Amino acid sequence: MRRFSLGTLLWLVMTLGSGLMLWWRIQPWYLSYALNSSANPISVAFSSRTDLFAIGFNDGSVHVGNLLNGEIIQKIKGDEKSSYPTVFAVRFIEGRQAIVVHQGDGTFVWDLIADRPVTSDYDEIDPVFSPDGTLRVVPVDAENTIDLVDFKTRQVVSTLSGHQARVSNFSFTTDCALIATGSWDGTARLWDVRTGKEKAVFDHGGKLLSVAMSFDGGRVVTTATDNYARIWDGASSKLLFNIKTTQTIIASSISRDANHVIVLTKNVMGESSSPSISMWTRRRPELWWGLAFMPDVYLTVFLICGLIWSVLVQRRKDRQARALLT
Repeated sequence: MRRFSLGTLLWLVMTLGSGLMLWWRIQPWYLSYALNSSANPISVAFSSRTDLFAIGFNDGSVHVGNLLNGEIIQKIKGDEKSSYPTVFAVRFIEGRQAIVVHQGDGTFVWDLIADRPVTSDYDEIDPVFSPDGTLRVVPVDAENTIDLVDFKTRQVVSTLSGHQARVSNFSFTTDCALIATGSWDGTARLWDVRTGKEKAVFDHGGKLLSVAMSFDGGRVVTTATDNYARIWDGASSKLLFNIKTTQTIIASSISRDANHVIVLTKNVMGESSSPSISMWTRRRPELWWGLAFMPDVYLTVFLICGLIWSVLVQRRKDRQARALLT
């Protein structure tokens, strides 16, 4: 049986440890920052035109922040008289610098510049409308199937049929050409809005809690009761990355350029940690050049070379020992 010296084993352990650290550093997605909150975050949305995100909480408040550094730049209080203040959906109205806040028993529009509520058309703020206000999402057939209905003509534009359980959420691309639906059957599906043709299936597993798309449909993010957020390629249905949370996951969303993903977790009975908002960022191609300046790279290369040298020295000693015996 071949025996390695203590030095060789030490080099091996150090090389493996350094390699694991380097592997973690070069993952395609990394946690850029995390925010803790006293209230449970429930809903999240990105702006399609600015570097802003909005998060709704179960206490009726909404926080608007800068996705690049996580700074909260505006805090909005919901209706304090509401009997069900939870913000179950929030959405930006692009071009008006305003957001729509959907509480449990009411909906209002908040002007981010004037920092006050304003009035708006019903079709613009209704959560079951497409972003351009032209299509209404209507669940049918025990909510397994979705009809997309033209708001003006009241005619069904297309029918989205394929889910085996209740469709719980949906997300449109900016141009409203594609819609992604998430279901309790454990899948998300991508559809052509005008034809109703299914373009892709994303098999997450577990009841889907949320589905979100980048604004061109190139990336899809799903979250489910398995406490995973999964990032998919919209065209090929290929799983690109898994984000595992130790807390109970609520929802996630992806930014307009598909470079940022927000994951919301909440505190439930028995969990000691506080609710959190984590921002994951995709490592851009140009950042790979930064590997040449990472100390981890030099350390790993040095340790690998040292390990090879140590093994070669050990083999040389073994050959010399066998020569003496003969």
